[in-house]
Amino acid sequence: KNLVSVLPTARHECRDLPHLLIMAPMKRPAAASGSTAKKGRTADPNLEKYHQIAAAVQAADGFPGEMLKLVASTVKVGLQTPKDVRHGYAEQCLGMVQEVLKAAEAGVREKVAGLESKVAASDEEKAAREAAVGAAVGEVTQKTEVQDAAKAKLAAANDESPKAKAALQAAETEQKAGDEALVAAADRKAKL
Repeated sequence: KNLVSVLPTARHECRDLPHLLIMAPMKRPAAASGSTAKKGRTADPNLEKYHQIAAAVQAADGFPGEMLKLVASTVKVGLQTPKDVRHGYAEQCLGMVQEVLKAAEAGVREKVAGLESKVAASDEEKAAREAAVGAAVGEVTQKTEVQDAAKAKLAAANDESPKAKAALQAAETEQKAGDEALVAAADRKAKL
C-alpha cells in the first residue's frame, strides 16, 4: 500500500494505524573486523591548513566582512584542485585570497613596526627616567648632608644656649650693679 493511503484522514480512524507500527527489517550487523574506520576516501592531510588560511582571510582588516566570508569559502575548493587542472574562476578566487593575505601581512608588518618603534621610544624614555632618578638621588643626598650639618649646628647652638643665657644673666647683673654704682657716683658728685 501507498503510505499516503494508509495515513489517517477524516474518513479513517486511528484504528487503522496498528499495521503502520510493524518494525522495519533490521540491517545486517557490521563486520567484526578490528578496524572501525570507514573504508574509501581518506581525510585530506591539508584540511587543517585550509581552515587556517580561511580563518586568516576572515580576520583580515580593510575588506567588507561578507566579502571576506565569500573569499574564505573558496580556499578549500581552490587549493584541493591541482594547479594544472584548476578552472580559471578558481585561479581568480585564489588570486583574491592571495590579495587579502598580502594586505593582511602588510597590516601586520605595519603594526609590528609601530610596536617596535614604541619599544625603542620606551627604551629612550626609560633611560631618561633613570637619569632623572639618578639626579634626584644625588640632590637628595646633597640636601641630606646640608640638613645633617644644620642639625649639628642647631645641636651645638642648643648646647651653648644655657651657657649664653647664664653669661647674659651675669652680664645683666653686672650691668645692673654698674648702673647702680654709676647712679651712686652721680649722686655723690651732685652733692659735692
